[in-house]
Amino acid sequence: MAGVRAALQGAGPPVPSTSLMVSTPVVRTGTSSSATTVTSLRSVPLPSFPRRNGARSGYLNQRNVKTYTKEVVCLPFFTRVIGSSLYPEETLTKLAQAGFVGKISFSTEWSEDQLRNEITAIFRGAFGLSEHQSFPFQFLSTIKGCKKLMKPRVTSNFPWGGKEVASVCSSTCLYIMAGMEVPAQNVCVELSDDSDFESPVLQTAERTARQNEATIHFADFIPIDVEEDEAIDEAIRRSLLEESVQSLQDSRFAKTLSKEEITGIVKAHKLFRLLVKAIYKESGAFEESPNGFILRMNIAHVQNRVYRTVGQMMSTIIVQGGEPPVLLSPLVVDYLLTGNIFHVNVTPDDVADMELREALNKVDQAATKDELEQAVESCDAWRYQIEGLPNPVSMDNKDAFVQNAILFHVLIQRQSCYDQLVEGLKYYEVLPLLKENPGMRVLLDMPKQPSDVTAGIVAALLKPNYSVLGSNRRPREEMMVVKFREFLHCVQEKEIGERLNARNLTEAESAFILTLNPGHILAFATGSSKVPAIGFVPTPKLTFVHDDTKHLPLAHTCSNELQIFVNKNNLADDDEFDYHFLVALMNGAIFSAV
Repeated sequence: MAGVRAALQGAGPPVPSTSLMVSTPVVRTGTSSSATTVTSLRSVPLPSFPRRNGARSGYLNQRNVKTYTKEVVCLPFFTRVIGSSLYPEETLTKLAQAGFVGKISFSTEWSEDQLRNEITAIFRGAFGLSEHQSFPFQFLSTIKGCKKLMKPRVTSNFPWGGKEVASVCSSTCLYIMAGMEVPAQNVCVELSDDSDFESPVLQTAERTARQNEATIHFADFIPIDVEEDEAIDEAIRRSLLEESVQSLQDSRFAKTLSKEEITGIVKAHKLFRLLVKAIYKESGAFEESPNGFILRMNIAHVQNRVYRTVGQMMSTIIVQGGEPPVLLSPLVVDYLLTGNIFHVNVTPDDVADMELREALNKVDQAATKDELEQAVESCDAWRYQIEGLPNPVSMDNKDAFVQNAILFHVLIQRQSCYDQLVEGLKYYEVLPLLKENPGMRVLLDMPKQPSDVTAGIVAALLKPNYSVLGSNRRPREEMMVVKFREFLHCVQEKEIGERLNARNLTEAESAFILTLNPGHILAFATGSSKVPAIGFVPTPKLTFVHDDTKHLPLAHTCSNELQIFVNKNNLADDDEFDYHFLVALMNGAIFSAV
């Protein structure tokens, strides 16, 4: 407008500094020698576009702001301190009672400082923080559909503002993990039934764990086939095992061995799975009952102190994070932890001998006097040799008869065997730690429900190491992953025989297919058919080799790596890849045997 005003007043327009001015030619009249310059409105600099009304702009921005109200569940850093005797269904209740569950309302425009200040205010009392202390914690995320709890993989300077935190929230909760220790006095009063959290052993383990904080991983990926609300309970249970065993490793075992010795044992711990099998099934020191394995009375083993050696082997396996020896009968574990024969729960299924078990079951289930008399007659071969059993047996004392008979045959008669096993389990102070943390008995107890490795677990553990996105190799590698996971599914569903029915399989191949399960594949890649309590170190991975001359998968168990060769044969739509994998598993020697 200034240019227009100047032109109307006869003055030349100001020279603009922008490129928006359009110049016009000078127009000269033919009758006058003087030149007259005509200024076109095009030469006037264009006015800038007017800004939108401030109120209107604010209204538009506010439409994109969302507010969330969420339950906040805080996992204590030392999850083991929550109380090792807790069962999963009790965990959330115990967390809430201890002040580790709260509620927050935030919007997507909140900054990271605002969020952290609000969360600090929620849990300040639970962690005993002063008014000006900050609360260190880490956000956790849940993956919808996969039902996993994980640490988000972000850069070190990732801004955790309201929008970012909302993206990792589940439909019901915001999960965080504390970066500091829970005050022991708070947890002991609120969460523990009878655990002694002031013991020197635990204090030493906690100090060591704090020094090694950077090496403790809560759970990168925790695959669980449960609803989302149960995911947190499973994560806590696994964290309990991880930290307890990790503390044991750091505070005891590492002090007794050199770095070279530890490295050698880490390379050899793949054989622990086979050692567990040999202990229970080939040593002659155990016999199997419906509830799990119990010790077998063997005079030669007692003289040679074999049971003590077995206990030392179990301690070493637990300390090194190998596949735990979880095959003992709960009756045996009760006795190992309490040392009191008469404070254990017994049932006829704790007896390994089939005839004896059936005889005791008949006595236990007798409903009439006649049935009881017939059942007791089947026990005449041995009952008079045991002093102190009820005699005669009546409906009133039959329960005592059954219980005392089980205690005699399973424990009292084999007392010297159990004493040696207890002595061996004190190796590396494993047994004292088990007594102070009863929840760790899961490292010995025969599970009530089979916990076989599934195809989904193997697929989640073996994370593909793809080529760079956009490269020519990437699509072929992704196709190989699809074929590998189809093979896993067929193994689990026992469909491999149908997929290979066009081939003339040998008798050995056909027999192997009948026993094949996902655990074979995990054992082939890592040397362990089950996931260790502290997880795999290093993390298992699936790598690809682009080579047209090789076809059989390879495994490097020291690095937990499974190599798949990418070529036309393996990528073909026939059964070539499945057959190559079958041959590799059969030739995997001891590592693919389950």
